[in-house]
Amino acid sequence: WWTALNKALEPNAMSRPANTGGIGGLEGQAASFGRAIIADDEAFVVTVTHSGATYRALSSFDEWYRTLDPGIFLGSFTNRQSVPNADDTTTHVVSPRDPGYFNWHDTAGLNEVYLLQRWQGLPQSPDNHIAIRSQLVKLGDLPNVLPKDMKRVTAEERKTQIAQRLTQYQRRYLDK
Repeated sequence: WWTALNKALEPNAMSRPANTGGIGGLEGQAASFGRAIIADDEAFVVTVTHSGATYRALSSFDEWYRTLDPGIFLGSFTNRQSVPNADDTTTHVVSPRDPGYFNWHDTAGLNEVYLLQRWQGLPQSPDNHIAIRSQLVKLGDLPNVLPKDMKRVTAEERKTQIAQRLTQYQRRYLDK
């Protein structure tokens, strides 16, 4: 049932953000789902508004909604782990190949991944506007569609980023 639901998602698009409180989820939380089908020379670019949420995360999953091994792959970014844009949005690049941008979601070699964007701790105000944009582009076109000030990384910086993420992940399992 879950796989059929995901396969029904429009390819290379994120769903309209929906408040989860009305369907039994947390009040003050919104979510958007996506299905990305990406060739090796492509990237799925996702830009989200912060909307005053105290916690935000974009996570990538395989077909069974298993997270990609965080000790090897950068498959999710919270608001504390990502680098925001100057305009109070955050842009993520989802692709099988490393494009050299900090907010890169490694698909672990998969050409089809599922995405979940969550906003939690949203303020209860009528002017709170949650938005998400996405597009499929060729890797070579990334400099034309990404914010000009988007943080880039070298291969060495990427190794350090992955090592730091593994350390963060392992902290979850330390006996206290």
